This record gives sequence, structure tokens and C-alpha cells, in this order.
Amino acid sequence: MISDLEKAFLMKILIVDTETTGLTHGDEIVEFAGLLLERQGDRLRQIGRYDGLREPGCRINPHAEAAHGLSMSKLRGQRLDMSAVSDLFTLCDVAVAHNAPFDRRFLDTLIPESRSCHWLCSCRGIAWKSHGMPNGRLQDLLAHHGIDPGRAHRAMSDVVALAKLLARRRYLDELTAGVIV
Repeated sequence: MISDLEKAFLMKILIVDTETTGLTHGDEIVEFAGLLLERQGDRLRQIGRYDGLREPGCRINPHAEAAHGLSMSKLRGQRLDMSAVSDLFTLCDVAVAHNAPFDRRFLDTLIPESRSCHWLCSCRGIAWKSHGMPNGRLQDLLAHHGIDPGRAHRAMSDVVALAKLLARRRYLDELTAGVIV
């Protein structure tokens, strides 16, 4: 049985990342990853997870391909399980991305459920410099905290690494301060 006090600290947080064909408005998602966590007080527990690739309808910018390593030959025939992705957004109280405006721009086009989410940006929503960090770049933050980034610029590796960073409670508290669910 969950007490009223515990309910006050219960929140479902969806950490997301995308990899895209490029940076412009005409570009598309080629990889999506989402990790749904339930926060109860100081504890985080994984309650959902999805990672998938998607064949785009446009060409991949060579700079984007160099960053994430996803080529058209690797993406041919790949499709996201839209039901699984939609479910993650439907179940969450907040969606978190490192540079949320970028990811949200692409996700809102592809996943209607993401439009009604309360979004938080872990890059801008935490005063990283006040914590002694030189900047808010994810790879720099991970290195400073000794967190293995996995395969940088691959969606699930970035999501898992961000979850580990945010699990350091002061960061998650700072990011979610004022969010009422």
C-alpha cells in the first residue's frame, strides 16, 4: 500500500533520445529510444523500454551518418513500433531529453502523443555551471561523473547514460522541481 506521502513523490519519467537524418526541419528520425522510469521518493525503477530503427523517406546528411553511424543500408526496411512508442508517451508524467527542443520537434511530427506531454530539458533545465560543470554537453557531463557513455550518439546508449546521470538525485530534483503530477 502506497501512503499519501509516497504518492506525492511518485512520478513516471520517460527519458528519450532520437537520431535523425540531419538537423533541419525536412529531416527525419532514424532511431528512437525511450526508457520509462518510475520515481518513488529516492528510488528509480525501470517500467518500460523501447529502442527501434526507422527507414527515412529522405537522404541522410553525411555529417549525421558520421555521428551516429546509421546508413541507409542499415535502415532499409526498418520501422518503429508506433504502438510501443505511443504507449511510452501515454504512460509518462514527464518526458525528458537532453536538448528537448530538438528531439521534441521531430517527435511531435511523428508521434501525436508526444505533443500532450510535459517536456523537460536536462541540458537547459539544470544549472550545470552551478554544479561545477564547464557546460551542459552530455558527453562532457558523463565524463566528469565517470559514467560510461556506451556508444555516443546512439539513442539507447545516450538514454541509459542520461538516466544514470539524472539518478544522482540532486539533478533529478532540480530538473523536476515544480512539476506537479
